[in-house]
Amino acid sequence: MTKNETLKNWVEEYSEPLLRRAIYLLSDKEEAEDIVQEVFIYVWENKGAITIHTSIKAYLFKATYTRCLNHMNRQKMMTINQRHIEKELRDYEASFFDPDKNEII
Repeated sequence: MTKNETLKNWVEEYSEPLLRRAIYLLSDKEEAEDIVQEVFIYVWENKGAITIHTSIKAYLFKATYTRCLNHMNRQKMMTINQRHIEKELRDYEASFFDPDKNEII
């Protein structure tokens, strides 16, 4: 079996269960599909450098889980940063507005 056939078999066998797990973790089908695809692309592009000490199934599930957690952490940080920026913008705008006179300074 060639490496292409091996990857094709892995995609056929594991993409649906990996997708279900990613959807469960992220509650977003599109993001989950992207992450599962990223996992398979990573495995393919790094096939010569990756040393798998477990089964390929365990490796793929762990990689998907880790990427989902990283994605959730990035989303959380983006939300925190967005809230911080919005507060700074409100404070900046407030510095130009006199609430007692209801007018711009």
